[in-house]
Amino acid sequence: MRLDGREEQLELIREIANSLSDPVFLVDKARNVWYHNRAFEALVGIRLSSKRYKGSPCNELLGLEICEKDCVMRKAVESLQDIRLAEIAGTTANGERHNFHVTALPVINSAGSAFGALIFLRDITAETQIHRKYKDLVTRNASISLSGVVERGNLIDILQLLVFLQKTGRLRLHHGDEHGDLVFAAGKMIDITYGVAKGEKALGRLMAWQDGTFSFEPSETTEVEQPLTKSTDFLLMDAVRETDELGVRAHDLPPHGTRPSVMRIVDRAAEEIEDVAWQVYELGLQGQSVGEMLDAIAVTDTKVYFALLALKDKGIFVW
Repeated sequence: MRLDGREEQLELIREIANSLSDPVFLVDKARNVWYHNRAFEALVGIRLSSKRYKGSPCNELLGLEICEKDCVMRKAVESLQDIRLAEIAGTTANGERHNFHVTALPVINSAGSAFGALIFLRDITAETQIHRKYKDLVTRNASISLSGVVERGNLIDILQLLVFLQKTGRLRLHHGDEHGDLVFAAGKMIDITYGVAKGEKALGRLMAWQDGTFSFEPSETTEVEQPLTKSTDFLLMDAVRETDELGVRAHDLPPHGTRPSVMRIVDRAAEEIEDVAWQVYELGLQGQSVGEMLDAIAVTDTKVYFALLALKDKGIFVW
């Protein structure tokens, strides 16, 4: 910002700054405050025109933790570049503690040298307090074990709670003689097992449970052979989507014990058979049941079922 006709430029700064709800002040290289808007005066909680504070340097009005060793005005003046700093703590003249995002714009005089800086403050004290309370909540709940009942559709809520609380440990799910394990590290799912199924395939099967019980066993660390690389949010959203898609055609799905009759394919390309459907087709030729196909193919059960239905629609499978 260039300061040529000083009074005209100061008037322009006043007009702009007083329209802002964020505190703004103009300071020269000697730390003299040439101008401040109403929001800055409200922040520091004093009348800056009073004899006690008139002529006070900026760091006595608002002492930021960076003032002595890393002054934002000085950095802007020396670099002649905008300076932006995040989460800077400070104390006002009336003793209140705040946290700010700070932006300093260098101000150039008519001779082309640096006059000082126009400094903008974004008070993030409330956001910082919320974040601190959230971290405290996570810390307090890190060692709390959880247990309860799995009911239709609530497994996703249980998993999202563990993500929110950034839990580390193992979630054990039980349904009769069947059980599944999900391992968490700081709120991220890193391993999922259900019988012979692993990863996304296991998660899809667990999401289909209508009832059961769960218990979470917290631990300080977790180790698995091959941690999942996809984000937990992606895994959960994809599992919910596939569950919904499969539900639409639930009445068309064959029982696990079904062994489809198979018409041999002469030309795969002509039939436009995709990779998963081709794996299903080859297992069908071997006389395997639907349940055996689901266990043998690594992709999610939804993808296998849709491959089965695609082969049936083409007349290649009959049941």
